[in-house]
Amino acid sequence: MNFKTVSLPYGLVDMAIQQGWSKQLAYYSHIATLYSNKLIYSYSSRKLAVDLGVSHGTVNTQVQFLTAKGLLSFDGGSLRCASTNELRNLVVKYTGKETGLGLLKIRIHNKILHTDYNICARVVINNIRQQKYIIKRKNEVNAIGRKISSNSFVTKKEITSYNKTQDLISTKRLDETLNDKCMLSDMSISKMLKGKCVTSVRAMISFWVEQGLIENNLIKGKTLETKVSPLSHKYMKDYNPIYASTYLYKGRVIEYNKRITELGSVITPQRVSEQQCYITNKQLLNMQRNCQ
Repeated sequence: MNFKTVSLPYGLVDMAIQQGWSKQLAYYSHIATLYSNKLIYSYSSRKLAVDLGVSHGTVNTQVQFLTAKGLLSFDGGSLRCASTNELRNLVVKYTGKETGLGLLKIRIHNKILHTDYNICARVVINNIRQQKYIIKRKNEVNAIGRKISSNSFVTKKEITSYNKTQDLISTKRLDETLNDKCMLSDMSISKMLKGKCVTSVRAMISFWVEQGLIENNLIKGKTLETKVSPLSHKYMKDYNPIYASTYLYKGRVIEYNKRITELGSVITPQRVSEQQCYITNKQLLNMQRNCQ
């Protein structure tokens, strides 16, 4: 099945998420796919409202915002979407940093809200990949560390990798990993997505799982302490990392719910098993013999 998609610079998507206007970027994505040349001749806000399935006032608000950002512009009586190069220049203008040439392909859904969810999925997918990378490097450090402690032979390359990886791990947070699993809480995702509340994040997670972008298993938070005052809880969070991801409810210190998250089937397609490959090769050999 073919779906409409729009390709946007990575820097633009990251900037929109960090500044809290990913929903406006979703509106832009829908407008950009209405016409192949990204130009709406004889622009009418009422007609655009009908095409997008939203109210006339909403269209005026979104077009005004996107025009102020530079993503849309009026050319006579037409509405023009910025080109890819213009979008890259906007990122440089607002952030002062050069953006790469890479483009992120975003699927356009029937609902603008779901397109916004697709845009926000980039943050969670990147976080899972980062955690996987840190876990992999941590395991490498542990393996080399065991060789050092047992007085086994260690190469110069392994020592260099050991020192570099230790520095990397020390600068990264590993408190959200459990038994080499990628962990995320609803609250941590909400903090990464500026302007998104926990309720919205939970709706996003359900959508991402449905679309095959991620897989997750919810772990309910445990009660760590009881009969704790608000002031005591504040000091516990400030001086003990164990309580960093907790909240206070009726004198109880409770962990935030966490999710064991993995990349979904859309991101990591399932590979054919070795047994399937063996059968396929065997069938090919039989076909060749029959031909001979």
